[in-house]
Amino acid sequence: MWFARDAKPICAVFLTHSSVRTCLVSLSGDISARNELRLPPHVTNATEAITIVRKCIERTLASAPKSVLGIGIAAAGMINTETGTLNTVNLAPYFAGYPMKAELSRMFGVPVCVDQDARALLVGDRWFGLGRGLNKFRGGLYGRGLGRGSVLERASLPRSSRSRWRSGSHYGPTWRQIM
Repeated sequence: MWFARDAKPICAVFLTHSSVRTCLVSLSGDISARNELRLPPHVTNATEAITIVRKCIERTLASAPKSVLGIGIAAAGMINTETGTLNTVNLAPYFAGYPMKAELSRMFGVPVCVDQDARALLVGDRWFGLGRGLNKFRGGLYGRGLGRGSVLERASLPRSSRSRWRSGSHYGPTWRQIM
């Protein structure tokens, strides 16, 4: 799949419990702007956190040479990709049930896509990265949790979690207190 170099860029967002990173990405995979803001440990509700997320996105959009095609969010945790809701983000429980897609669409007036970070990694690698042109490949994210995914055959990558072409999962941290 090849894209026109002069197409509108996408605002890509990587959201974790401790930071939000944004960039502008052309449809040919070139990155033209990057921003990052930390989510302080004292944040206790989604309203506080989304204010920081919004500010980071606004900084990135301000450097766009033209309007963006949309906003794509990769988030750690369990995501309802149909509604764009953050079901659980293990180390940021205040995001549980947060309607990220609806809220950011309302704020910025552009289409928003929210997906689990390992699945978003697969899509990015399939379109622009090391997975481009491959029939099968795997990817993984390792940090406070473990995310992994596989492309099992060369085909389009539908967003449905029931798809046989793309899978992704996230294993968040488990805390145990030992007496």
